[in-house]
Order: sequence, then C-alpha cells, then structure tokens
Amino acid sequence: MDQGDAAVWAAGLGIAGTLFGALGGALVQSRAQRRQVHDQEIVDVGHWLRGQRQVAFAAVLEASTHVTETLGPVIAARLAPDWSEGGDHRALWEPCNGALGMLKKAVTAVAITGPPHMADLAAAVYDAEHSKADSMRQLGLDFDGRVAIYVHTSGLVDAARERFTKAAQEVLASTSGP
Repeated sequence: MDQGDAAVWAAGLGIAGTLFGALGGALVQSRAQRRQVHDQEIVDVGHWLRGQRQVAFAAVLEASTHVTETLGPVIAARLAPDWSEGGDHRALWEPCNGALGMLKKAVTAVAITGPPHMADLAAAVYDAEHSKADSMRQLGLDFDGRVAIYVHTSGLVDAARERFTKAAQEVLASTSGP
C-alpha cells in the first residue's frame, strides 16, 4: 500500500468518524431535549393540579360557610310566635337546600382532583353540615331539643372543617405532586 492509498483510507475513516460523531451527538441531544420537555410537562401538570385542588378545597369551605349562613333565617322563623309546625316551609328551606347542593358539588370536585383522603374529609364536612341542617327539620322534638342537636352538630362541623383545612394545607404545601 502506498502513501496515496493510506491518505485515502485515513481521509475516509476521518469522514466516517465525523459523520458518526455528528449523528451520535444529534441523537444524544435529541434524547436530552425530549427528556427535558417531558420533565417540564410533569412540572406544568403538577402546578396545574395544585391550582385545581386549591380551587376545589376553597369551594368546600365557602359552600360550608354558606350552608351555615342559610340556617340563620330558618332558626329565626322557628323562633317566631307565628311558626306553624305543620305549615309548608319549603320556600324557607330552599336557600339551605341550594347551599347543600353547592357543597355536594364542591365535594365532588375534591373527589375528582384528589387525593383520595381529601375526598373523604370533604364528605365528612358535607355530612356534618347536612346533619346540622337536619337538626332543625326533625319532627317531634321541641325547639330546645333541636337546639341541643344543632349545637352538637355545629361542633361536628367545626371539627370536620378543621381537619379538612389542615389536610388541605398539607396537600397544597407538598411538592411531591399527586
């Protein structure tokens, strides 16, 4: 083999090495970019989910407060001297029933956004609020009996809201994602 053949072989191997290096570098860079995009998508979805959870958690607390607010007129009407136990009081209960419906929707939103233990805590808030409302609906009890149940169920609502709020703060502070 003479010097010309050696030069041709060296140039050919140099060109092949350059091509393989360029292709290999492009492949490695492409994979790195795809991984970076994937990682960024995970971060973006985590931020989005945190925002959705924050809205859902706040909706439960707002709806719970609204249920309590709608019970004020019911209690005032029951205290009125013209209260009739057998009367039609559906219109009086409409705001409360609507507020309970809003609370149920908020609980459903928490069940969708998760995590699962938050859905259970939100359902406990709903159950306690519903029991508190039912304390004023019970037939056969005098007003003092209803008030005693109302006070007891108000304590249950406060405890359920406190547990829910504490857990919501922990979930929202967590950076580990879903």
